[in-house]
Order: sequence, then structure tokens, then C-alpha cells
Amino acid sequence: MAALLVAAVVGTGCQAPAPAFLTDADRAALARGAEAWAQAAEAGDPAALGALYVEDAVVLPPNQGVVSGRAAIETHFGAFPPLSNVRLDQIEVEGSGDVAYVRGRYAMTIHVPGASEPTSDQGKYLEIWKKQADGSWMIARDMYSSDLAATGP
Repeated sequence: MAALLVAAVVGTGCQAPAPAFLTDADRAALARGAEAWAQAAEAGDPAALGALYVEDAVVLPPNQGVVSGRAAIETHFGAFPPLSNVRLDQIEVEGSGDVAYVRGRYAMTIHVPGASEPTSDQGKYLEIWKKQADGSWMIARDMYSSDLAATGP
């Protein structure tokens, strides 16, 4: 019996420590990341948007192919028409160690060149963030889609 107790204690001591859950500082950094994304989108600054993503990030936009890598992500966001009133609401923020996910909702006004009136969009997004060696957080995966019905044929 004593041998089992010793084996249990030794075995427990050899296991890797459980990953740390997100700290308040991590959650605050992720919230600042959403604010930075909204500000860069409103400014029409694809380089600032790209800077929020890791070099090998992947964006999964609706109704088109996968966008891979920071340069392609900058090109993707650079093709957007001017945006205003961009709002990102983080609904769920969870993770442990150096990985977190954010599920949220977005809303924005889109100013399509040549259109008589701006249009509004709202939808949802899911992001995976990775903590960097310097303690900052960057987006590794990003997926979004509108809640509005698709238009056109």
C-alpha cells in the first residue's frame, strides 16, 4: 500500500504543470487588440490591420477563399471600401497558456464608392490569438461572416 502512495505522489510530481488560464492582463490586452483592429479598420489602414496578425495568420472570410499570410491579409483588408462606426463586442474570451480564442459580434457602416447611401453590416467572428515572446497577443486565425442575407444572384 505504501508503494502505491509513493508511486502516486512521484507520478503526480512528474506531470507537466497545468497551463495557466488567462489573466486579467491577458483579457485586457485582447480587448485592446479589438480596439486597435476597429481603429485601423476605420482609418482604412491595411498595414496597421496586418500588424495585428502573426506572419503566418489565416483569415477565413465569407464567400471567398482562404487568405494566408500577413501580406495577403493586408491586401484583403486593403480592398475593403471605407468603413465607419466599427464596433467589435467580445462575447466570449477564453484560453490558457499562450493561446486564446475570442467569439464576438461586429457592426459597421460601409461606404461603397458610387452608392447613394452607406450601408450597415453586422455579424459574428471567431479569432484565435497567440501570445508572443514579448507578452503581446496577435491574431493567428480569424473567421467572420455577416448576419445579413446575401444579395445578388
